[in-house]
Amino acid sequence: ERSTPRLHVFASAPKGARLESMIDGLAQVGAAGWSPLLTRRTVVEPSEHKRHRLERVALEALKQCGSAYVLEIGEPVELRDALRHLPVVLADASGDAWSPHMGAGAAQLSLLIGPEGGWTPQELETARAAGAVIAKFGRHTMRTEVAAVVAAGIVLHT
Repeated sequence: ERSTPRLHVFASAPKGARLESMIDGLAQVGAAGWSPLLTRRTVVEPSEHKRHRLERVALEALKQCGSAYVLEIGEPVELRDALRHLPVVLADASGDAWSPHMGAGAAQLSLLIGPEGGWTPQELETARAAGAVIAKFGRHTMRTEVAAVVAAGIVLHT
């Protein structure tokens, strides 16, 4: 059975093999989908060829973890467009600690993970104005690929 809520992760793509590691982890924790998030500080925009490779990584992870659902790999999405997929939880150290009531009752949820350089103050303000919940998922600053998997696991399994 699919994890509830149906979680789509919008995360800036990290460099190199760390992107494949993130996709593998997201698939294993039960995220429904991932789309590359384009922000002011995004450094990598995966090519079409790379996205096909990521689909294979997601399929391999599905087989490894015994899930019935493959992680969907989406097209790149600008921050303002990702914020339209309400309800939205944006991961940032400035938020309150994640609590399950933040996503209570949602059948689907969007999780936004910033780029390696972090969110700009304007991006955080835009997210708040759009109604996003700002939440932190631990005491430490994590690399994008780790933050995505940790936050997705916490959202889906608390």
